[in-house]
Amino acid sequence: GDYRCTATNKLGSVHHIIEVTVKAAPFWVSAPRNLILAPNETDSLTCRVDGDPKPNISWFVNGIPIENDPKDQSRKVEDDTVILSNVQTGTSAVYQCNASNEYGYLLANAFVSVLAQRPRVLTPPNQVYRVITNNPALLDCSSFGSPIPTITWFKDFQVSVKNADPYVIHENGSLEINMAQPLHSGNYTCIATNNLGREENHVSLEVKEPTRILKQPEYRMVQRGMSVVFECQVKHDSTLTPTMTWLKDSVELPPDERFVVGKESLIINDVMDDDKGTYTCIAKTILDQDSASATLTVVEATPTPAIVYEVPDPPTDLELTDQTDRSIQLTWTPGDEHN
Repeated sequence: GDYRCTATNKLGSVHHIIEVTVKAAPFWVSAPRNLILAPNETDSLTCRVDGDPKPNISWFVNGIPIENDPKDQSRKVEDDTVILSNVQTGTSAVYQCNASNEYGYLLANAFVSVLAQRPRVLTPPNQVYRVITNNPALLDCSSFGSPIPTITWFKDFQVSVKNADPYVIHENGSLEINMAQPLHSGNYTCIATNNLGREENHVSLEVKEPTRILKQPEYRMVQRGMSVVFECQVKHDSTLTPTMTWLKDSVELPPDERFVVGKESLIINDVMDDDKGTYTCIAKTILDQDSASATLTVVEATPTPAIVYEVPDPPTDLELTDQTDRSIQLTWTPGDEHN
């Protein structure tokens, strides 16, 4: 663009205009990609670049300028694109795109392989997929072949799985169930097919019940020196074995024999002031987990009240009899002893 510089004082001003043009070396918009083609297939290589000035594009085959390579009726060059039509076995080659202007150049290789290959399923056979209810399940069916195989899926060896809710068949052959339910458990078969043959693979899906804490630990206030119990009762899938972990203030319990961890409880004996805090139980399986927390407050122990002994009431009906020089006889009715 144009840039204007102006100089001014009290006697006047003067200006100068400078024109700036920014040039650019070639840069990629879309580089050519490798191709695997079956006999009689058609595809193309594209070498899309930009720059200023506009780059010149040259094509090479196995390092030889494409115009000097023996004439090939299946190959046609249109500026930045090479069209390959009805390719045949034996025409595999390395194609090179060179884009250049006065400020630089780009060079890219693309391998074009022409081969006929019956399908091969690359996913290991008899895999078992396990997921929790309402979670997505993804069953793999990676394959190779030329032409590219078509993938179809069957459930329990007979029901054809269509690409419709709740199933999604991806371009790479994987089968996805967005929100798996127990009814989706079963055996699945993927079949890879092209005009040279077919190959199948079997996998299974197990949809499990989620792990849930049914009875959560509750807030506790306990006197110093007493014991306290936190409960944590868990429901889980019968085929999964959960492990129970307790944390205090988000870290592992201290190594103290006063803390007794049971199957679904935590007992703290001889509670001390330092035991106050937040206790969390975590129930965890190989597929999922659930957690719940509660707070412990420690208070002073209540002092033992002193024993107060009552004073008996005074006797009544005091009577003096049989008085002699050295003795007398007293009789009375005792008062209430309050004991």
